Amino acid sequence: MGGYFVPKGEIATEFFEKKSRFITHLAGVTSRQEAVAFITQINQKHVSANHNCVAFIIGDPKTPTDIHCSDDGEPSGTAGKPMLNILGHNNIGDVVVVVTRYFGGIKLGTGGLVRAYSNGVKEGVAAAELIRFVEEIELEFSFSYQFEGGVRRLMAEVGGTIVNTQYSESVTFMVSVVATLEAKVIAELNEITAGRVLFIR
Repeated sequence: MGGYFVPKGEIATEFFEKKSRFITHLAGVTSRQEAVAFITQINQKHVSANHNCVAFIIGDPKTPTDIHCSDDGEPSGTAGKPMLNILGHNNIGDVVVVVTRYFGGIKLGTGGLVRAYSNGVKEGVAAAELIRFVEEIELEFSFSYQFEGGVRRLMAEVGGTIVNTQYSESVTFMVSVVATLEAKVIAELNEITAGRVLFIR
């Protein structure tokens, strides 16, 4: 099954590591602007924190439209990148996460920091409600009345949704199907109608 997971709503979790307090804020976003707005909001909320490390992925984590991470003053590579890795490993996209650290006086070392920030995201992911996102596309096409039963059966087979139906000299369907099935659906429609389907773009 294709697609990726997106968080529904926003969650916060926290834990302590050698007296340092780590707070994770994780939320679903659909653009860089939304991610930046969320990060700004958390920075303002935890303005006295030592670090607000961030990671976000817009779109599919395998082929993101935008991706960013920041160590926010922690040693390079100890926070942002490990946080991104956890999101990618869990196939989560359209997501922003901020892990806030209030320093407790005991240094964690680079390995300890990587573990702590990774753990922060793992806890956030575990607490979040994740829903599967599958990209869908809309197709509009018309065909003769005699083929309506076959077309409806095809839509049921591929899990397509008939969004709109119009009856005039011919039948016109607007359907929503999983993007990866587009070529299959077009080929099947041509077969059902013996090539007499008209696609409207």
